[in-house]
Amino acid sequence: MIPIAGSERAPWNEDAIERALEREECLSRRTRERLWLEIELRFHSLVDRWWTKMGIASVHDREDLWQEAILRAYRKRAAYRPARGRFSTWLSLIAWASSARLSVT
Repeated sequence: MIPIAGSERAPWNEDAIERALEREECLSRRTRERLWLEIELRFHSLVDRWWTKMGIASVHDREDLWQEAILRAYRKRAAYRPARGRFSTWLSLIAWASSARLSVT
């Protein structure tokens, strides 16, 4: 069963996210939207803290980078393969690639 954000069911964890992504084409539009909302809620602060530690001080730059990274992840979601690594690692690589275009001070 796929947990639904904001419901009384079990909360999303990375395993649930990975299982949902493996069969995303079978999910209803509403469940897909909830899945990506949950991804954003779960990983945004983690990636934001990482960028802050990297020296990207501007909140606006970090928000722009996050939007770029999550959009890239959404567009490339079919390329994600759980057998090759965790979703968080895959998303972190996309976030790192997005941040590479900025010069860190």
